[in-house]
Amino acid sequence: MAQWLVEHLPPGERFVDLFAGGCAVTHCAILSGKWRSFLVNDINDTPQLFLDAIAGKYHREKRWIGREDFFRLKDYDPYIRQCWSFGNDGKSYMYSKELEPFKKAVHMELLSDTVHERYLWHKKAVRELLKITLKVSLVNQQSLESLERLESLERLESLERLESLERLQSLQSDYRDVPLLPGDVIYCDIPYINTGAEYTRGFDHEAFYAWCDQQPYPVFVSEYTMPEDQFAVIAQKVRCGHLAANKNNHRVTERLYVQRRYAGDFRLC
Repeated sequence: MAQWLVEHLPPGERFVDLFAGGCAVTHCAILSGKWRSFLVNDINDTPQLFLDAIAGKYHREKRWIGREDFFRLKDYDPYIRQCWSFGNDGKSYMYSKELEPFKKAVHMELLSDTVHERYLWHKKAVRELLKITLKVSLVNQQSLESLERLESLERLESLERLESLERLQSLQSDYRDVPLLPGDVIYCDIPYINTGAEYTRGFDHEAFYAWCDQQPYPVFVSEYTMPEDQFAVIAQKVRCGHLAANKNNHRVTERLYVQRRYAGDFRLC
């Protein structure tokens, strides 16, 4: 869904993710190359988890987090709160009491130091073997030059992405307190109304609609439904909903909205 959303947002100077959560949409935005700089904001500290991951903090993360560990540490550690909670809700442990012993056994088998190091060694060896095989198969100098150009391009793209990350600003604020600039592409993944999800409680949807009306810029909003007199749909996609813990997944229509006064500038996709 993040890639689909980014494809339907206009390019601009700065991408502003006002309800960034774990920054999945911002991550896709960075990779897309449509924006030069980025601002991620959330009332919680989850964006910091994204920044820490980029910085390599979890590169060698192998801990098993049990149920007791989760409830003891979740209020202090965003990694544990998000990555070890069911549906990333930050509140409930990801495994049932019945499944936890089996999940732990598999985790310890796959991520014990010996097995993990052996896996990394094999991964590196396979990559080197593929490189050698590819180079041996090149039948002329032109193909070799093409390979070298490809490797140079890949290095350049990596550097460009790192430069994008250097232009990434993070805030932990109420969305109404984030300073916005002309030309910003403002995206809001608000708590969806009437979904029954616990994280939607306490969010004032009417106040958000009023805030959007006050903005002198287009505000793009992800939702299932919005007031038709204030907002228009510019893109929509049917997908399976996965919020329920059971297997009774239902099909929902994900929609991207903008204030109705700006709808003429965007074609419904």
